[in-house]
Amino acid sequence: ELEASAVGLNYISLDGNIGCLVNGAGLAMATMDLVKYYGGEPANFLDIGGGANKESITTAFGIILEDENVEGILVNIFGGIIRCDMVARSIIEASDEIGLNVPLVVRFSGTNHSEGKQILDDCDLDVVTVSTLSDLLIFLTLPLPRSFGTQTSSSFRSERANSSRFLPSGVPMRSSSTSLASSFTIGL
Repeated sequence: ELEASAVGLNYISLDGNIGCLVNGAGLAMATMDLVKYYGGEPANFLDIGGGANKESITTAFGIILEDENVEGILVNIFGGIIRCDMVARSIIEASDEIGLNVPLVVRFSGTNHSEGKQILDDCDLDVVTVSTLSDLLIFLTLPLPRSFGTQTSSSFRSERANSSRFLPSGVPMRSSSTSLASSFTIGL
């Protein structure tokens, strides 16, 4: 927590297995609530804030990955002050610097979200980009591949999108013709 504070991050360790990297305390709390709703357990509260940069994002990933219980990381960014394209580049640089060895699912909304998504979709990093909060959680609460680093992003994306296992009862799964967002609305 001291390391996080030194670079302007708000971090609290929890007992779960899904690492969370989010900007804004309210969005971080809502994201953690959604993780629990979909049957997961958040490993941390981590708010990178509006002034995050490559250094603080790299530190954030490093802190999350220090937790041996983390089996996947979700990034949920609302670009207001912070630009999603800058966060995308920082994610790639952080991965190159510290090595990312768990599944990563990213949702961008707001300033330059399309550019940020495209940057991640075009990179060699094993990352899944999604457009809705519901899709974000679906990807992380299904069984995680043990050898994620050998799987391409597109095959991982396809496998996850077509799976219907391990969803809590009553939670609809998206199909190729209908997005989950259209059948399950979350007000974020």
